This record gives sequence, C-alpha cells and structure tokens, in this order.
Amino acid sequence: MTKRLSFLAVCLIALTALAFWAGHWTAKSINAVRAYKTITFMGQIANMLKIDKPTQVDHHYLEALLAKYNRGSYVRDGWGHDFEIQVRLDASGFYHYSIRSFGRDGKRGPCCSGSIGHNWDGDAVLKDDRWLQIWHP
Repeated sequence: MTKRLSFLAVCLIALTALAFWAGHWTAKSINAVRAYKTITFMGQIANMLKIDKPTQVDHHYLEALLAKYNRGSYVRDGWGHDFEIQVRLDASGFYHYSIRSFGRDGKRGPCCSGSIGHNWDGDAVLKDDRWLQIWHP
C-alpha cells in the first residue's frame, strides 16, 4: 500500500511539474506570437504612412487609413492596445513618423535600448524605417 502511495505521489509531482512547464512555455509562445503580430502590423502601418503622408494621426484617421488598405485588424497591437503614432514634417519638408506599441502591459516604458528580447512589457518603437527598440519573438 505504501509503495502504491509513493508511486502515486511521484506521479502527481511529475504531472504538476509538467503542467507548470507546459503552461510557462505556452504563455511564452503566445506572447511571442503577439509580439511578431505587432511588429508586422507596425511595419505595414509605416508603409501606409509613407504613402499617404498625413500631417496628423488620431485613432479615427488610423481606422480610415487601415480600412483604405483593407487592414482594419491592424488598429491595435497583438495585446489589444492602441498604437501611439506621431507624424511631422521637418523644416526641410521631409516626412517623419514614429510608431510605438506599449507591449503586453499597455504602459509607456523607457526607450531606446535596441533589442529588448522577450521583455513583452517593454515598448517596441519604429521611427523612420529604423527600429529603436524591438522584441525578438
């Protein structure tokens, strides 16, 4: 009887460890997919901004721009948060833009350290075709 209980206890511990490990890797994989989705959306939005060259961007303008290119689902990042988009013309008339995702936590974080690896709470920032900060899903 005690051998059977010991075996069951070992099995229970093993299953608990496996469930924890699987849950950890599943959460990591989901966030990696969300980060990849966000990076893709940001690149596509950048292309649309370079074509249309708007002088200001608010949420309504972004929705209309994305609808124009049949990309309505790009209005939010992979975690469901709005992007922060800024556009401007410099004194020489050159067009500039920046697109920022606030990441998993939806809060503004520091910028710009280049690669932030798997820190899903960090912000991804794309400015004038250059990634100032990006995840590596």
